[in-house]
Amino acid sequence: MRKRILVILLSVAVLFTFMPATAYAGTPNTWDSTHTYYYNGDGDPYTDWWAQIDGIWYYFQADGKVSKGWFTLGGEDRYYGNLSTGAILTGWQKIGGYWYYFEPLDGSINGDYYDQGRMYDYGVTKVNGKWYYFGTSDNASKWGKLQYGWVKDENGYWYYADAAKDGVLTTGWKKINGKWYYFEPTTTSDQYEFAEMYYSGPHTIKGSTYYFSNNGDMKTGWIKESGRYDDGEGNVYYYVNWFYADPSKDSRLATGWKKVDGKWYYFDKETYDMWSNCTATVSGKLYAFNRNGSLHEKTGWVDLYEEWYNSSGKKVKESWWVYTNSKGIATTGWKKISGVWYHFSEDGYMTANDWAKDSKGWMWMGSNGKAVKSRWVKDEGKWYYIKANSYMARNEWIKDGGSWYYLKGNGAMATGTVTIGGKTYHFASSGKWIP
Repeated sequence: MRKRILVILLSVAVLFTFMPATAYAGTPNTWDSTHTYYYNGDGDPYTDWWAQIDGIWYYFQADGKVSKGWFTLGGEDRYYGNLSTGAILTGWQKIGGYWYYFEPLDGSINGDYYDQGRMYDYGVTKVNGKWYYFGTSDNASKWGKLQYGWVKDENGYWYYADAAKDGVLTTGWKKINGKWYYFEPTTTSDQYEFAEMYYSGPHTIKGSTYYFSNNGDMKTGWIKESGRYDDGEGNVYYYVNWFYADPSKDSRLATGWKKVDGKWYYFDKETYDMWSNCTATVSGKLYAFNRNGSLHEKTGWVDLYEEWYNSSGKKVKESWWVYTNSKGIATTGWKKISGVWYHFSEDGYMTANDWAKDSKGWMWMGSNGKAVKSRWVKDEGKWYYIKANSYMARNEWIKDGGSWYYLKGNGAMATGTVTIGGKTYHFASSGKWIP
């Protein structure tokens, strides 16, 4: 008899060992005693199914259990079921010390469709008329959490969620740790997303222009930009741009004339950078600006040179000489300086290794800016002769080194067969007349 009882007990044990965890039947339209399963009208438990019961939404898993706590559907949509009942949470909820927001009604948020109860995780999102930042799925530790303080999105852009305002995103001007920042206040900007921090360079805000660093803080006083570029031919140029954020005008960038520490500077009205190492016309007058940007306010020469590194790595310097009066106005045309005539272009640069013309003819100005005499000059592959009076020979014979040469009407040396005064003459490639 004892043996038979043992067999029966073993059979019962085996039966319970292989019984599925899912409840197979129950009272129709009721919960089980643990509020884990819900049975439909046929008495079967809901599985893989959303169900609204007494006006409240629940989600039942494949094994029939109602979802309690965090669960994810489709790998991206996250929800939270009440730990006791499984009721899907909606609206603002504090879980594990962090605030989340769950869609209270089915609808579209920022272009994505959100089911009721789905956790917000889009980043910048509007809730009840206020904007917040919710952690996105690319960062598991922040996923869905309401963010506070500085927030950097997946594209590297910055926002500021003001903890003093329950995490509402800052827009417009904001002083943070003693520095001023600006955050895009509209949703219609072509350059910045809503609430995104301005950074890197000049930006115009309500008609005034300010300069922001790469870190986003507004700069004041002198601001330096520097860099380098390659011209594609192996030459490397280094550049420096200066701006002035006027402390006396709320750090707005200066434009036009500005006197700083007793010196005059000029700032471009479109790009806001300081003019330097150049000549430029302002109100019809041509001014010369030193390499440091200050107006060259004294009579005399100034070398506005340019430097770069060629393909061999050698530094190359090219000088552009300018002559100014005491008001910084640059000379143009002909000017006699210390007994010597010089010529200056319409931009104020001294003519060197190039032609200059006066009422008597063309002259060749040497590298020192002085007119050369009694010598040959090669320009763009053609030879010219400069006479003792500094003027270019034209329509005339020149004897040099015992040989005769002919300079045509444009001053270029004749070669090959040329008709002069109705007669034909022959010249070598060197220009020498062949009798």
